[in-house]
Amino acid sequence: MAGEEFTADLDVIAGVARMLRSGSQSMEDLGGSVPVAPDAGEVSVAMASMMSKLAEAAGEVSTGVAAAADEIERSAQTYRESDQAARRNLSHAS
Repeated sequence: MAGEEFTADLDVIAGVARMLRSGSQSMEDLGGSVPVAPDAGEVSVAMASMMSKLAEAAGEVSTGVAAAADEIERSAQTYRESDQAARRNLSHAS
């Protein structure tokens, strides 16, 4: 594709990482406010188990979202460094 160039808006990338990190932190903050299992008679044990599994799954989602934010930040840094190196190399070649 002659004449086309690839660019990445590092501010947009940083914004995505911040949004993910904020979402992850919000989920973590909710972890301390998980309600106790309700008294549901015969199904109380099942309800408690289900609530526990939901809380665990939310923790895993939070961890995954934070890891995605980390990877986006690392990728943006790699892009920035590669772009700067390419500019230096091109300026020396001309």
